[in-house]
Amino acid sequence: MGGFIVSLFLVVVGYVILYLIIKAAINNSEMSSFMQNEIRTIRNQNTKSNEELNKQFEEIKLLLNEQNQLLREQNTNASKEN
Repeated sequence: MGGFIVSLFLVVVGYVILYLIIKAAINNSEMSSFMQNEIRTIRNQNTKSNEELNKQFEEIKLLLNEQNQLLREQNTNASKEN
């Protein structure tokens, strides 16, 4: 029974060491830093796109408000003429 526990303990320790080695290799790899740079670039592009869309929505909103105001004035003038 004692030999089984020792061998089980050694297997668990071996897996933990293997996990730590693989984790360190992934974190220190060039691919990891490349992916982080790509994610940062995509995030910046997304932020710029969102800002551009927000500006366009604001412009559309202003145009629609202007158009509504002109239509109100036109309707007011038409009702005064009748």
